[in-house]
Amino acid sequence: MKLLSYFRKHLNLILFCTLNSIALVLITFSWINHSYILTDDEEYLIKGTTLAKKFIVKADKKPDPEKYLFINIAWEKELLELKGELDMPIGNIPITNRKRLADLFQLLNTNQNHKFVILDVWLVDSSDYKSDSALQAQFNKAKNFLIPYHKDPEDDNKKLMPIFSAPTALSDYEKDDFESNFAKFRLVQGDHFKTTPLVMYEKLYNKKYEDEGFFNYLEDKLSLNSFILDLRIWDYDIKPKQDTSINNLNKAKYSYYQLADIIPLGFSALPREIKEQAIKDRANDSILKSIIKDRIIVVGDFEDSDIHQTLYGATPGPLILLNVFLAIEAGDSIINWTFVLFLFTGYWLISYKCYTQSDLIDKYIIGRFLPPTSFKTMIMGFIDYLIYFILLSVISFFLFNVHLTILLLAIYMQLLEKIVAWIIRKRATQAEAAPVMN
Repeated sequence: MKLLSYFRKHLNLILFCTLNSIALVLITFSWINHSYILTDDEEYLIKGTTLAKKFIVKADKKPDPEKYLFINIAWEKELLELKGELDMPIGNIPITNRKRLADLFQLLNTNQNHKFVILDVWLVDSSDYKSDSALQAQFNKAKNFLIPYHKDPEDDNKKLMPIFSAPTALSDYEKDDFESNFAKFRLVQGDHFKTTPLVMYEKLYNKKYEDEGFFNYLEDKLSLNSFILDLRIWDYDIKPKQDTSINNLNKAKYSYYQLADIIPLGFSALPREIKEQAIKDRANDSILKSIIKDRIIVVGDFEDSDIHQTLYGATPGPLILLNVFLAIEAGDSIINWTFVLFLFTGYWLISYKCYTQSDLIDKYIIGRFLPPTSFKTMIMGFIDYLIYFILLSVISFFLFNVHLTILLLAIYMQLLEKIVAWIIRKRATQAEAAPVMN
């Protein structure tokens, strides 16, 4: 009976906190599904908590190096004649050497014991007929691979397709609306265009991602479409450090090679029959077979032009794609109901502070050092909410690997507190003005 009496007495408080917590949860997931971060301060918080988790607490375990192979083709170029008006030559542009890509896929097709290949190369320009035909012939034989297409810069709902016939997926990154950094990755973009990491996940795990607008599902589990990418493999993980002072102890853990390390440059100049046998012999080399077997092979530009600014520094585009796949694999996009309950509880407590106008930070910490002026009440009220949401975001990241928005929620709660305070004052005034009934 006492519990029932308590609920009746505090019904308005309970309803307010519950409904507002639901609203805050919806705001949170709506914001997460956008591609931008609001302020530099939020970026600093994300960077700080990420670095603390990875390098101080060391809570993250690196993915198994035996599962991945990185092949750099940044320097595998050929010159393509560029033509202007009236089909007149006006110069040359560098494109990825089609012969070298054909040689690589011929090597992979010899045994086909790899797990998957991401070829992150924009194959929009045509080389000579012989080279293009050789590459297309190898694509026709290949298994478990993807090449990219892109969105039209003038129309996000239009595809720009490669000139080759092969399995494709979208390989575009959406930059922060307020900064030039890449922060969040959207799994489905444009007119329901599925991205390379998502398509790769669907193929490897035979699962389906359903894009239904606000709510999305991955194998019947509620899923986000956009999330702040947590880099599990960093650029420094894959590239050897040139530091002889510590006897090369900083050597990268992952298998990272130039294409010339896999297929020597001289192979391209060999007669066709001799080259085919040389590639076959190379493919059956025991060491190379062990490097390729059952691995996800990421092929692309890791050192030159395909470098993107992220929250964590410059990162190669192919490495971003793999990290998105790892995030999907780890369930970063899945909406965990324990996480929803955690959010609801945290937001309920913050809503309680708003409704009761009782602030522990202000009462026991800030109030002891600053005089109770109207300016302090206005400014510190907002700062209090920032502190609460920062704490909630830090705990959220360490427990669930999800960053929360800070500024947006703090502004919302500060405005809501002003509205609640105004309503309480108005009701108090009306109660005082009401006639007393005898």
